[in-house]
Amino acid sequence: MLSAAYITDHMRVHNQSQHHACHLCNRSFTTLTYLRVHAQKHHGAGGVLLCQLCGVQCKTATQLQGHMGTHRRPSPLFFLPPVPPPTPPPPLPRQ
Repeated sequence: MLSAAYITDHMRVHNQSQHHACHLCNRSFTTLTYLRVHAQKHHGAGGVLLCQLCGVQCKTATQLQGHMGTHRRPSPLFFLPPVPPPTPPPPLPRQ
């Protein structure tokens, strides 16, 4: 269920002129929050996030999180067959 605050905020999209303009691409938004989300997502406003494992640069935390998944999954380009388990030692002789 949508909250009354969300619906009120969303109605601004339909009722108000878009007066929050991006100074980089001239897109306009109804709220300052929407402009900030746009700037972070499309222009990397707020700096660059670096992967601590390989130095890849990401604009958003979501992009960095997705990139981090590449370090957890094996790459299909460098597939190595599984290592067989070690053979158990022979049983000790009975006395």
